[in-house]
Amino acid sequence: MLRKDGEMFILIPDASNKAVLHPGKVICADDATFEALCADPIAAPVGSDINTYATVNGKFMQQGAKVLEWQQTEAGHICRGARVGPVVSAEKRQIYRVSTVTAGIVALVGREANCPVVDVSPEGFAAILSTPLQIGTQVSITLRYKNASVQTVARVQTAKNFPKGKVRYGFLVPGKHGSGRKLLLHISGEIQRAQLRRLAGAAK
Repeated sequence: MLRKDGEMFILIPDASNKAVLHPGKVICADDATFEALCADPIAAPVGSDINTYATVNGKFMQQGAKVLEWQQTEAGHICRGARVGPVVSAEKRQIYRVSTVTAGIVALVGREANCPVVDVSPEGFAAILSTPLQIGTQVSITLRYKNASVQTVARVQTAKNFPKGKVRYGFLVPGKHGSGRKLLLHISGEIQRAQLRRLAGAAK
C-alpha cells in the first residue's frame, strides 16, 4: 500500500475519537516497515499503535502500524513504523479532520479574532479560544484560507481545557448551511495538497 515517494496519512487513535489525519511523504517502504516524513510533530510515542492511509488505484486504503522510532531532521519529523495487519478499504469512513497546526490559519469566532485553527474537516473545525463558550450553543464564525472564506454559524460540539485559560473547542457547521460545508471541503482539500507539496519538496 505504501510506496516510495507516495502520499500517505497517519491517524493516532485516542479516547476522544477525533479522527485527525496527519499528512506524510513515504521515504521508503517494504512489506514489513516504512519511513515517512511528516508535516508536523505527532504525539505518538514509540511503541504506540497508529493507522496509515493511502490511495491505491484510486481507492482510499488503510493499514495498522506500530511506531518504531522518531527522528528529527532538517527536513522535518521522520516516523519509522512496522506495518501490522492486512490492508483494507477505508472508503466507507467517517469524516476525517486535517491537521492545520503548522498552517497558521486563524478564525473569527463570535467576537474573538485570531483564534488559532488546529484542524479542519468538511463538517467543521477546531480552534483555540480564550472566550468561554457553552457546548450546544451556536456562534458566528469566519474562517479564511488563501482565497477561500467561510462565513456561517457553527455549533460548539466539544471543549478541552488548555493551560493559561485557553480552551480547544470543536465546532460543527450544521448541514443546512450547505455553502459553509462546501467551502470547508474546499479548504481541507487545499490544506492537504499544500502540506503534501511541501513534504514532497522537503524529501528531495
